Amino acid sequence: MGRPVVVLLVALATANAVKVPESGYLFTAPKVLQAGTDERACLSLFNLPGPNRALKLKFYERDVPSSLSTTLDKSDFLLFETNTAVPDSVAENGEYCFDITIPSKVVARSADMHMELTAGEGVWKEESVVTLKSETFLTLVQTDKSKYQPGQKVLFRVVTLSHDLTALNNDLNEVWVTTPDNIRVAQWKNVKTNTGMVQLELQLTEEPPLGSWTIHVLTTQDTYTKRFTVEEYVLPTFELEIEAPESLESNEKTVTVKVCAKYTFGKPLIAANVSINATARGIGSWQYNNNPDLLRNISDYQFSDEQGCAIFDLVVSKIGIGHRNIGGGNTVIITIDVEEQGTGLRQVEVKEVSQAYSFINLRQSDNAQKFLKPKLPFYGEYTLSMRDGKAAKNEIVKVCYTAKYKERVISDEKKPTPDDPVYSTHKKYESHVKTEFGYTPFFWETSEPNRRTTGGECREYKTDENGRIVYYIPPQAEDIDSIDISTSTSVGGDSDSSHSTLTAFFSPSHSYLSIDAHELPEQLPCSGDVTVKLLSTEEGPVPAMVYKILSRGKIIKAGNMNTNTLTFPVLPKMGPEFKLLVYYIKESGEVVSDSRVFKVDKCFPNTVQVSWDQKTVKPGDSASFTVRASPNSVCGISAVDKSTELLGTSNQITLDTVFSKLQQFIINSFESPNQVRSDGDYCRELQLSLVDTLRSGGATVAELTGQSTPEGTPESETSGAAHSSLFIPPPTRSQRFRTDREDAIKPFDEAGFLVLSNLALETRPCYKRVQAKELPELTEDKIQASRVTSTTPAFFTAGLPPPPPPPVALASVAAAPSQEDQLRDFFPEAFLFSLETLE
Repeated sequence: MGRPVVVLLVALATANAVKVPESGYLFTAPKVLQAGTDERACLSLFNLPGPNRALKLKFYERDVPSSLSTTLDKSDFLLFETNTAVPDSVAENGEYCFDITIPSKVVARSADMHMELTAGEGVWKEESVVTLKSETFLTLVQTDKSKYQPGQKVLFRVVTLSHDLTALNNDLNEVWVTTPDNIRVAQWKNVKTNTGMVQLELQLTEEPPLGSWTIHVLTTQDTYTKRFTVEEYVLPTFELEIEAPESLESNEKTVTVKVCAKYTFGKPLIAANVSINATARGIGSWQYNNNPDLLRNISDYQFSDEQGCAIFDLVVSKIGIGHRNIGGGNTVIITIDVEEQGTGLRQVEVKEVSQAYSFINLRQSDNAQKFLKPKLPFYGEYTLSMRDGKAAKNEIVKVCYTAKYKERVISDEKKPTPDDPVYSTHKKYESHVKTEFGYTPFFWETSEPNRRTTGGECREYKTDENGRIVYYIPPQAEDIDSIDISTSTSVGGDSDSSHSTLTAFFSPSHSYLSIDAHELPEQLPCSGDVTVKLLSTEEGPVPAMVYKILSRGKIIKAGNMNTNTLTFPVLPKMGPEFKLLVYYIKESGEVVSDSRVFKVDKCFPNTVQVSWDQKTVKPGDSASFTVRASPNSVCGISAVDKSTELLGTSNQITLDTVFSKLQQFIINSFESPNQVRSDGDYCRELQLSLVDTLRSGGATVAELTGQSTPEGTPESETSGAAHSSLFIPPPTRSQRFRTDREDAIKPFDEAGFLVLSNLALETRPCYKRVQAKELPELTEDKIQASRVTSTTPAFFTAGLPPPPPPPVALASVAAAPSQEDQLRDFFPEAFLFSLETLE
C-alpha cells in the first residue's frame, strides 16, 4: 500500500506572507445580552483613521412565523438598535468602548444582530446571532423563622438585587400567601420597596391548616416562592452534634459515631439517654434470607458523659455492610435519639454513611490553562482531595504526556493525484491564489495521514498544603497537533486517574500568546491586586495588547497595555469567577489571542459587621447591638431565640444562597452562538472563498467543475461570488473535511465574548479528503520527462529556503533527443504529474 499524499494549496513562504487588509475592525460584546441593562461593547480599530467613523447595531427578532416573515418588512421585527459615533480622539489603531441599551420589554430569546461600520468612504457590514436573556433580578424572600405555631405572626421581607448585588427600587406587582391547600389567605398589590427591600407580616389564626405554606412574589419578570411550615411543636432546649465518617471503604466493617448534646446556652447535657439504631439501604430481602447470620438492624444506647457525649462502635457488617457475601455501594442509615432526663424532651437526627468506590478525588482545576500554544510552555493544574473533601497533602501524582503529529514526508512511490477539479484548477492558477490567499492553508488528501506519536514523558509531583500540583510541559514544536495527558495517584489502597487531550493552536505567522497564572492560587481573594504574566513568541518589543474582563455576563473592565505583565484589582463583583481575554492585532491583520478563567472567593460588596456589647446577659438586662456597614445602607435585622434555629435554618439568606443565584448570569463556553464552526462548515466556506479567488483569476466553470458549460449558457451568467457554490459538486462519501488545530477565535468563544471582525481570526488549516485519480500507464518517455522529488510541506518550513531537488539518475534510460531534432508523434491527455516545492 502506498503512503498517503498531502498536497498543499496555500503555504507561507515567509513569516510575513499574510495578506495585509487595508483597514479593519474587531467588535466584542458578551455573547448573552441582558434585557433591562446597559451592555458594554468595544470596537478595536485597524488602520481606520477619523473623522466620520460611526457604528450602527440593529437587533431583529429571529423566531418569526413564516407567514409573517413573507408579508411584513424586516423593519417590522426590529427589537432595538444602537448608533454611536467613534470620537475623533480615538486613534486609527485604537479602541472605543460604548454601551448598548437593552430595553426591559425584550422577551425574545435570540436576535439577528446587523452591524454596519462606516469610516470615511468605507463601509463594512456583518451579521451574527446573539442570545438575549429577559430582564432578571435576584429576588430573595426571608422569613424570621422556618417553623411557626398556630397563633404566631409570620414576619418576612423581600429583597430585590441586580447582578452586582446593588439594591433595586423596582416595585413588586403582587405578593400573596397560600395555605397547604393552595388557598390564598393574604395578598398585597403594587408593593413599593424601600431601596430594594420591603417587610410584610401575616397573623396566623389559632387553628390554621398545618403543613407547608407558600409566599409568592410576582415581579415584572417572574414569580418567586418561599415556603415555611406551620405545626405544633415544643421548642427544643438542646442541640446535637454528630461526628461520623462521610463514607466507608468497601471492606470496612465498623462505623464509629460520636454524639454530643448541649443546651443552647452552651452547657453540656449530662446523663441524657442516647440511643442509636442502624439499618442498611441497598440490601434486598433475598440477601438477608440467603445469609441467616445477617441482621436487619442493630441498636445500642448509653448515657452521655460529663461533656454531654457518647461514643458508639457499630459493627455494620452484621447488617451486611462490608459483609463477604454482599456487594458494595450500600448505605448505613443511622438514627440517633437523645432524651433529656426529667423532662422527656427529645431530639432525633438521622445520618447516612455510604460505601464509596473511591476515597480520593483527582480533578483538573477549574481555572487551569486550557490551550496549547506552540513554542510556549504549558502549565497544568490538578487538585487531590480525600473522601471528606479535605486536601490530600504531600501525596505523589504522576503526570505523563505524549505528543501527536502527522508525518509529512512523501515517499518516492507513485503518488496519486487528488480527483478534485478545484485542486486541478488551483494548480493552473497557483500564482494568483498565492497572491490572494496569504493566510488560509488548504490541503488535499487521498488517504488518511500517517499519524505519529512521540515517546512518552513522565514526571512525579508532590501535592502542596492545598492538595494542588502544577505540572509543566516544555514548549512544543509547531508540527505537534495535540498532546495526550494522563495523571494517576495512589493513596493507601485507593487510586484515581484522569485523562485529557490538548489541541494545539495554529498561527500563519507563528505568533502565539499565553496567559501564565500558574503561580497564583486556585481561588483568588476578593480584594487586592493580582498580576499575571503574558508569554509571547514575538521577538523584539512587546506588542500593544488589549485586555477585557468579563464577570457575571458583563464586561466590567477593558484596557490597553504593552508590557509582558498585567496587574489589576480583584473586586467582590468579580466573584464567583471572571474571564480574562487578552489579544493583539499584528500589522498583517492577524489576531493573536488567549483567555483564562479565574475563580474568586464569595464576598459581598458591602461588608457588614455585627457585634453585641456583652457575651452573656441575665434575663431582664439590656444589651446593645451594633451594625457597621457602608453609608446609606438599608439593613434588615432579625433577632430570634437560638432554639428556633434548631428547628431549621432554611429561612435564612446566606452567602451561598445569593451566589447560587448569581450562576444564572455567568456566560458558559457552550452558550449560543457557537462561533467555532464545525469542520465541515468552516472548510466548505473556505473552499467557496477559494473558488471566488480562482474565478477572479480567470478560471472557468468548466475548469472548476470538470464539466463543460451547458451549451447556450454564457460564462457571465455563472460568474461572481454569489454563485461560487455552483462550481463545487456536492461532496461524495469519500470527500471529508477536517481541521486538526485551534485558532484565535477559540479564546473569544470560550470566554463568552461575541466577536465580529474582518481580520484574520480563523486561520486553522483545512484538509479535504478526496479520491485519487486513476493514473495512465507510465512509459519510459514519461518517466524520463518527469522529475521525482520528495519534500516537506511549506506549512512546516515557512521562512526557510526550499531544498534543491535531488538529481535524477536513471541509467537504464537513454538520453532524450534535443527539442529541435525531436519529431512529435505523442499527444497524451495527461503529460505532467509531479510535486514541486513552493517558493
